[in-house]
Order: sequence, then structure tokens, then C-alpha cells
Amino acid sequence: MALREAVLQNLGIAVLPDYLAKDNPNLVSILEDVDMPVFDTYFVYPADLKDTKRVNVFRDFLIAKAREWSFEAYQIQCSDYLWT
Repeated sequence: MALREAVLQNLGIAVLPDYLAKDNPNLVSILEDVDMPVFDTYFVYPADLKDTKRVNVFRDFLIAKAREWSFEAYQIQCSDYLWT
């Protein structure tokens, strides 16, 4: 959220997940032809909860949601500012 707010304050560009940028008409996608970096993520929980139903259901939910996410570079629309 802090990166999105920095972009909205015209402090630069940021790579944001689609769910943080899609509902804001002031953000525009840039560098669309550039491949975004891939990174590993980890789901960490206590070992004694490994085989519990609630952890397994939550893990499966996170994995399903993460597969839907996309990441793009965004900047604020330049037409909203006066450049001198």
C-alpha cells in the first residue's frame, strides 16, 4: 500500500499487484512489454499446525488467489499534473 501511495503522490513508479491498482483510475500501466520479476513466497506456520484443516484450507485459498494475481509497473497519469 505504501508503494501505491508513493506513486499516487507522483514520487515515481512501482511494480504493483493488480488488486492494488485496478480500482484506481489515476494509475496507468507502463512497461507492458517488460517481463516482471518472479520471486518465491513462503507460507510459514507452526509445525504442530501442519496437518490441521484450517491451515490447509487457508493455504489452498492463498495459493488459488495468488495464481490470479498479476504484477505490472504503474505510474500516475501525467495529465493530472502541470509540468513546467
